[in-house]
Amino acid sequence: MMHSLHLKHPLASSVTLMALYPAYNLPPISTDLVSSTMLVTACLSQESKQSKVLVDALLPSIKHLLKKTPTIPPSKPIRHSEDREPFWLAQTLAKIEEALRKQGRDYKWLYEWRERSGHLAPAS
Repeated sequence: MMHSLHLKHPLASSVTLMALYPAYNLPPISTDLVSSTMLVTACLSQESKQSKVLVDALLPSIKHLLKKTPTIPPSKPIRHSEDREPFWLAQTLAKIEEALRKQGRDYKWLYEWRERSGHLAPAS
């Protein structure tokens, strides 16, 4: 649900969903790599003060989670019933890296993890 929500709906909808995680016994957003990257991606598409606050609050968690997360190779084409989280993670991390680079912020930590995971397109 978060995947569709963060791409197609206002940021407030994603934030509301994340606030409901504990009610459904889901892990806190700061400990869930896929969910936190989706929320940061949604925030980076906004130009608001609130979205910048959320990005600044979640980036350290993402950085920490990536340090303890083994590399995740890019997934092959996904069929409808297969686990899509590795694919979503690859997409959102690429978007976050691009946004951080455009903003002149540190993205080396993210680039290095994506490089080790094989998420970067080969140079042509």
